[in-house]
Amino acid sequence: MAGLHAFQLGLDAQVGQNITLSPEESRHLVKSLRARAGEDVAVFNGQGSIFFGVVEEADGKAACVKIKHIETRPPRSPRLILAPALLKGKAIEEMLRDVVTLGLSQLIALAAKRSEVRLDGERAATRTEKWTLGAIEACKQSGNPWLPQISPVHTLPQFSQTLRNLEAQGPLWKFVASLEPDARPFAEVLLQMKQSAPAPQAMLLMVGPEGDFTPEEYAQARADKFIPVRLPGYIFRAGPAALVGLSLMAGIF
Repeated sequence: MAGLHAFQLGLDAQVGQNITLSPEESRHLVKSLRARAGEDVAVFNGQGSIFFGVVEEADGKAACVKIKHIETRPPRSPRLILAPALLKGKAIEEMLRDVVTLGLSQLIALAAKRSEVRLDGERAATRTEKWTLGAIEACKQSGNPWLPQISPVHTLPQFSQTLRNLEAQGPLWKFVASLEPDARPFAEVLLQMKQSAPAPQAMLLMVGPEGDFTPEEYAQARADKFIPVRLPGYIFRAGPAALVGLSLMAGIF
């Protein structure tokens, strides 16, 4: 079995220790992956540590794994932050599967004016939980041991406050994927900034909804000192736009 096989939030075990997986992870390991006693598996805690072990008991409700070896991998630097507008259906979940593979650090979904989805408090919390579960599955598939932070859905005013909090942590490069005439080629902008600007602690990309950001939202992005950038090629859907944009960001460092 390739990739990571099970997730245990906050796991802090020692070599030789037996750990019991949660009912959900036990069911996935035993029923979906068909793991059996004696098989090697990898359990991750979402914080960079991978616990390599062997299945001691293949119980679909309480699987037991004996830890044989532990590896801790550093987080990606600079951090990659994606701020997509809310999209209909499962589009953000599908987007997550790709960008987690690139090492996404944080997702901040935005309630844009042209978003076709409207979420109240309870529905927003439920959607965030689904995105987190999707991110866990993407980590397993890709072997990425760092679970991205899935932030609550933000309005644009809330997003401005979050930006200030992020900037307090260190240099933050901010970009908005733009269809406006003054948007510059993203690869060119990244290269120029790498040559002339202080190295960032994080890089953030905003991606608009199906109907794009409104002129007022673009104006707010400029007021928040986002750089409008143009992706290579023609006009992308939001998911591919996020993947292409984060690929360029990941490749510059």
